[in-house]
Amino acid sequence: EYQKALESYNNALKIKSNAATLNNRGNLRYRLKDTEGAVKDFELAAKADPKDPNPQYNLGNVALETYKDYAGAISFYDKTLELSPRHTSALINRGIAKQKLTAYEAAIADFDAALKINPKSEYAYSKRGVANLLRKDFEAAISDLTNAIKLNDKNMESFYNRGIAHQQLNNTELACQDWTKAKELKA
Repeated sequence: EYQKALESYNNALKIKSNAATLNNRGNLRYRLKDTEGAVKDFELAAKADPKDPNPQYNLGNVALETYKDYAGAISFYDKTLELSPRHTSALINRGIAKQKLTAYEAAIADFDAALKINPKSEYAYSKRGVANLLRKDFEAAISDLTNAIKLNDKNMESFYNRGIAHQQLNNTELACQDWTKAKELKA
């Protein structure tokens, strides 16, 4: 399937090159583990349409996920947010990159901003919960992870992390309940 889609993108680009098609082919290449080709496409897409936030966002994802270049990822997400200030995924991913650099307060500020835009973002609650867990604010972590679970009761990670927060507060019974649920969801 992916190879046929890649051929279609290649054929379309032979007819006319444009930012959207380059960006889409980049995403496909990234899924196919062709990181170098994906980056090349994202860079070409960014040059073709400098006002499109998507190539910058995708370059940020490559920096974050593949290269573990958290400062580089933050730079790409900053560019994304300059072009699209309400890009919640860029806010969340920038928060994750900041969290990886142990800048927990800055990460939480990004998760807060994402939640102002989309108060039903289970992912933002879950990631803010982890940031609160890492900075040892266990009550805040429990609150955030509970909100994430209310929005998606199939998220194994939120149950697992909430269990850790309960354990840190010596709530052994609640920790065990959360870990049991996480184990059930993982199976």
